[in-house]
Amino acid sequence: MNKDVKIFVVIVIMLLLISIIGTYEASKVIVKPGNINPPYAKVTNAWIVNGKVIIQVKVVNNGYNLSLTGGYVEILNTGQKENVTPSNYLFNVSFPLSYVLASISQITVDGVLKGNIDGSTVYITFSSPASIMIVNSIKLLNFSYSNYTLYLYLKVFSPLNISLHEIQDISLVNYNLSRFVATVSLIPLNYSLSPGVHYLNLTFNLRNYTSNIYFSSLSKGYTYYLEGYVLSTIYYSPPQNYTFIIRCIETFS
Repeated sequence: MNKDVKIFVVIVIMLLLISIIGTYEASKVIVKPGNINPPYAKVTNAWIVNGKVIIQVKVVNNGYNLSLTGGYVEILNTGQKENVTPSNYLFNVSFPLSYVLASISQITVDGVLKGNIDGSTVYITFSSPASIMIVNSIKLLNFSYSNYTLYLYLKVFSPLNISLHEIQDISLVNYNLSRFVATVSLIPLNYSLSPGVHYLNLTFNLRNYTSNIYFSSLSKGYTYYLEGYVLSTIYYSPPQNYTFIIRCIETFS
């Protein structure tokens, strides 16, 4: 065997030994997976108060030295976007209650938050669904009619400012006899109400309005039905005109 062949054989044997030793040592090394939980954000609540939609956002820090420095939150498909500078990991964002939100009950809130972890800039993106319920109502709780005077007791609820302008096309009918007691074309109103629940006692002498009066009072032992339309403005952004139907049936004994 010549010298070159001997050197080649020695090198091959050494490489085989190194490979065997490396494989043996590597088999003793166990790599355990680590838990990497970066900070994240989510919407935890949404509600309506004083004509505004309040979105509550929570940042889950997971033990990092995170400080928040800015960002934005938006309600998807509404064009509403607000810049934020959170002072802690739980914060509220206020949006005007737009007319677009009146027709939906489920919204999607997107956002990007900017922060700092140990001198490095980080961005936290999030997208969360949220449920909201916008209810506006005017209900006729009861009524009475005596000596040409109509008494209405209304319950008005809205999460926004609301103005009541007039009641149109009032019909008061004897339900048993299917006879009109009185009809009124229009009664002006002038009520501006703050958000919340309001109870209104309204009194109208029908002889002071454009009306058809067939009876001056209700008769005992009969059931009566009243219907009308309340014209209003609800102060969304922008304000919207609404017409509410009011109905009530009462038996007088």
